[in-house]
Amino acid sequence: MNPLIELDQLGLDPASQTQVAAMIQSLLDQANHQASEQLQAKGVERQIAQAKDDEIKRKDVKIEALTFELARLRHLQFGAKNEILSPLQRDLFAETLTADSCRYQSGTGTTG
Repeated sequence: MNPLIELDQLGLDPASQTQVAAMIQSLLDQANHQASEQLQAKGVERQIAQAKDDEIKRKDVKIEALTFELARLRHLQFGAKNEILSPLQRDLFAETLTADSCRYQSGTGTTG
C-alpha cells in the first residue's frame, strides 16, 4: 500500500494534494525515525544483557574456583585425620587396587 498513489486517486485539487502528501511524508519519516530509535534501544539492551551475562559467567567461575580452594583447604585441615587406614583396610585396598590394575591391563576392563 502506497499512500501517495492512493492520494492521486482521491481527486483532490493540486494544493490540497501537495499538503496531504507533505503530511503523509512527514508521518512516514517520523515513523521511520521512531523505528530506528527502537532498534538502537534494543541493541543497547542486548549489549547490557550480554555484559550482565558475561559478569555472571565471571562470577560463576570465581565461585567455582573459591569452592575448589575451600574444599582443598578443608581436605588439608581435616582430611589427613579421616583418611588414615587401618592395616587391614590398607591391605584390602592394596589387593583391590592390584586386582583392578591387572584386570584393566589384561583388557577385560570389567569389575567383578
